[in-house]
Amino acid sequence: MNGNPQTTPSGSQPGTLSRLVHLALLRVRGADASAFLHAQFSNDLAAVSEDECQLNAYCDPKGRVLATPLVCRQTGHYSLVVATDLVDSLLRRLQMFVLRSQVILERDETPLYGLAGPGVAGFLPAAPAPGHLAQGDGFWTLGMPAGEPRYLVADSSGALGVRLADAGLTADTDGHRWRWHDIRNGWPQIQAATSGRLVPQMLNMDLLDGVSFRKGCYPGQEVVARMRYLGKLKQRMLLARCAGEAPPGPGADVVCAESGALLGTVVDAQRDAGAGCLVLAAVRYREISACRAVLRERPETEMEWLEMPYRVPELEAESSTT
Repeated sequence: MNGNPQTTPSGSQPGTLSRLVHLALLRVRGADASAFLHAQFSNDLAAVSEDECQLNAYCDPKGRVLATPLVCRQTGHYSLVVATDLVDSLLRRLQMFVLRSQVILERDETPLYGLAGPGVAGFLPAAPAPGHLAQGDGFWTLGMPAGEPRYLVADSSGALGVRLADAGLTADTDGHRWRWHDIRNGWPQIQAATSGRLVPQMLNMDLLDGVSFRKGCYPGQEVVARMRYLGKLKQRMLLARCAGEAPPGPGADVVCAESGALLGTVVDAQRDAGAGCLVLAAVRYREISACRAVLRERPETEMEWLEMPYRVPELEAESSTT
C-alpha cells in the first residue's frame, strides 16, 4: 500500500454543504417494524435504541448485498437511508415479506443534506455524536458513524436547509464531495450497478459493525456466516487512486494488466484533490501485489493502492508473510 488520500477534495473549503441527491429515505412503522427489520437485515436491530443508527446489509438468499441501509431509529418509526437508485426496488422487495405483520413501508421525500469539514458542527442546532440522532422541529440530524465528523441532515420543513445555504459553506449540489468522504473513510454504499454482486465481508461491513454473527436468521445468513467461519473470503474493499479526469463508475471491472484476469469491482469513485480519482474497490487482496491492477475499460489506468482508514486483518496477515 502506498501513501494516503488527500485530506480534502479539490476546491474544498473548511466546510461543505452537500445536497445528497444520491441518497433517499424509506420510512418503516407499525407495531412489528422492529421485528420485521431485524428478520430482514444483517445486523442486530434489537440493539438499536431510539435516536441511534446502525449500518446494515440487505442480502439475497445467496448472501449478495442488495442494499446497504443505514437504519435510524426515531420516535415511532425507522428511517432507512439508501441509494436513490435502489429505493423503489428495495421498497417493493421488502413489501413482499410483510404478509400479516403490522408494518407500513413508504417513501419519505424529505430532502437530505450533508455537512463535512472542520467546525461544521457549529452551524447545526445540535451536533449528535457518531451513530446518534438529534431530532428537532421539522428536521433530524445524524452523526455519521465512521471517519471524521460529518452530519447527515433530513429537513422536511425546509427552514434548516435555507439557514445552512446562507451560512457561507461551500456548495456541493450533487453530493459528489459527500461521496468522496464516504470513499476516503472506507464507507460502503451499494448502488444499482453493484447491487447483488458482493457479500458483506467483501464490502468490509464486518469491520464496520454492519453484520451481527450472533443474531438469528436473515436472508443470506448461512452464506455470510460460512464465509466468516470457514475462511473462504478472497476479496476485501480497498482504497486506491487512479489517473484520469472522469472517475470509473460503480461496477467497473478491475483486472490484472498482464493476464486480463478479473481482480474485482469498483464500489464507488470520485475526483480526488489536484488530479485523478479516489476509488473504493472490492478486489482479490492476495493477487494485487503480484500484478498491475488496471480498469478493464481503461487499461492504461493503473490503480495505486492506498492505506485504509481502518484495520483490515487480511492485509496485515499478508504483509506478515511477505
